[in-house]
Amino acid sequence: YVELHKIKIEKIIESKEKVKEEKKKELRKKQEGSTFNWIERRITSALMRINSPGINPTHLYWQKKDTKSATDNIKLHSELQGNTVELFSEFFIFCIEKIKSFSQEFKLPDNDKIIQMVNNITEKTLKERLGRVPTSTDVQNMIEGERYEIAKQIAKRIGKFLDKALYTKFKNKRKNN
Repeated sequence: YVELHKIKIEKIIESKEKVKEEKKKELRKKQEGSTFNWIERRITSALMRINSPGINPTHLYWQKKDTKSATDNIKLHSELQGNTVELFSEFFIFCIEKIKSFSQEFKLPDNDKIIQMVNNITEKTLKERLGRVPTSTDVQNMIEGERYEIAKQIAKRIGKFLDKALYTKFKNKRKNN
């Protein structure tokens, strides 16, 4: 009887754990989609509004609050299943591709250059704590603060590229008028 009771309890626990795992997977899928939502809206709205008559381009430039929101989204994206550096790079590449889709007037870095930038930022950030060049294990086991700092550096670079695209687009619009 006791053995039968133990088996029932174990089955109940297993089924509850399965439900928890499924909920986690579902939440991750939602988060993955939503990590791109904010930045996509931000880039799209800024690059479309720059052509509006009477718009002051400085209102559309990247600000501290944008850096914070982007940092949070990049950090969240980097916590998804997979290689952390690849996830950072994926987010950065997504943003650059979005900017490119609206503004071909100036040169943006290609995917290899972006991956190199992310690797450099990651290496520099981890090197501060470790005092040596980080290994792939160190990168996968980075602490929360490092993940946040890397995300912040990437967010600032995204902001610079977006500001440059806005400025170039605005300047070209004025030349054409």
